[in-house]
Amino acid sequence: MQSKSISSVFDDFFREDVFHFDQKSHLVTEESDGLTLEVEVPGCSKDDLEVELEGKTIFIEIKKGPRKGKQRYLLSGRYSDDVEVNVEYGLLTLRLRSMPRKKLL
Repeated sequence: MQSKSISSVFDDFFREDVFHFDQKSHLVTEESDGLTLEVEVPGCSKDDLEVELEGKTIFIEIKKGPRKGKQRYLLSGRYSDDVEVNVEYGLLTLRLRSMPRKKLL
């Protein structure tokens, strides 16, 4: 029986074809008045991005750079359609304001 070193076992386990790491770097911060979504978009300007809000889903298309492709984020809450969007220093920031609950009774 051939023995393997611990290092070799970890190398086998973390091979890309065995263990897939999510390459989308993002941060979601929930606050009392809303939510902030930050997505890394290195080398991109506003012209290189397409951002859409449809219902409870945010669609982001990155048209160039190492993160080129489409991403989708599903919101779990009620947010205003008025979204603040900023792209600066390779970071796309979306700020969504919470919508107040409607009192029914």
